[in-house]
Amino acid sequence: MAETFKEFDLNNFVTSDDELIFLLNDALASNDVGYLLDVLGVYAKRKGLSEVSKKSTVDRAYLYKALSHKGNPGIKTLMLILNALGIRFTASLSSAPNT
Repeated sequence: MAETFKEFDLNNFVTSDDELIFLLNDALASNDVGYLLDVLGVYAKRKGLSEVSKKSTVDRAYLYKALSHKGNPGIKTLMLILNALGIRFTASLSSAPNT
């Protein structure tokens, strides 16, 4: 008899904004775009996709698609979403830049 598994849903395990910030930082450090978009999607769902859509002026259906593991939002769209979520990324030079 084959086992069936449910798809992992990060929403079921993240309980606070501090945990989400930790995951955002971890996703950025990993350079895994899919992971980053997944975490942003979790945060957007916690804030309410309709509200984020309204604040960002990004269509709700596109927002859902863009903030998925396979999403590929443009930089302008990403900046609108981050602003609507109240998230600010900061930049710093790594100790060993890629050359």
